[in-house]
Amino acid sequence: MEQIAKEDGSFDRHFYELCMLVKLRDALRSGDIWVEGSRRYTDIKNYLFDDAHWEANKEKYYAQLKLPQDPRRFLSSLEKSFLELSTQVDERFPQNPWAEIVDGNLRVKRVEVAEKKEEVEEIKNLIVSALPRVKLPDLLIEVDQWTHFTRHFTYFSGQETRTKDLQKCLFANFVGQGCNLGLANMADCTPEISYSQLFHVSQWYIRDDTLRKAIAEIINFQHRLPIASIWGDGTKSTSDGMRISVPVNIFGADFHPKYFGQYERQTSLKYEVISMK
Repeated sequence: MEQIAKEDGSFDRHFYELCMLVKLRDALRSGDIWVEGSRRYTDIKNYLFDDAHWEANKEKYYAQLKLPQDPRRFLSSLEKSFLELSTQVDERFPQNPWAEIVDGNLRVKRVEVAEKKEEVEEIKNLIVSALPRVKLPDLLIEVDQWTHFTRHFTYFSGQETRTKDLQKCLFANFVGQGCNLGLANMADCTPEISYSQLFHVSQWYIRDDTLRKAIAEIINFQHRLPIASIWGDGTKSTSDGMRISVPVNIFGADFHPKYFGQYERQTSLKYEVISMK
């Protein structure tokens, strides 16, 4: 603000416009401001039920969720559950091997990772050496030949597509966005496909509904494979870790070998995500 305001009380127009655009960008991202007719920056209310639909169906939805319609009853039951759980935690805390009180603060102990045995490393190296090296675009093309998942990426209006090299642009988008390269960098790696082509396909073909259909196609195909049943019934999935900076030991976290020593003290949180069939 010191650079915007002048001594005579006026404002520097260039700095003022720059600050206004920054605030406008943040407001668009948060949903405080929306753009009529936009798919990306639409009003948050457009994602919700309209009032008429809600009034006609709210009893059914509350019954499905097994929740009372009276918010006071819900808060009362939530408070009761919290008190019961906190009482159990307080009673069992002295015997808890994973937590302790240090200088009046709660500290959760980190689980030490067991050292890998030499036999495990030998088996790992044997398996890795037997696996062929596959390029990611080739893998996408082969999976599409099995499942035809790209057929779900249709034009926004539902009309027949006229986009040139649509499949190439789709695969380039998957690699560029999936690997966090960005469309501009991906266009530099694909001389035959321009940035404008990638951006057009990203905006008008790769949408939430088309992505859900394509992902469901791949998941259903994988679930039908005989080897899939060896890993379980498909209700759980092991997800990738997240690298975040933490000041203290946290249960379920460990130093990531890729980042530790490069980006100060980083850890990788390991977690399991429950997925639905």
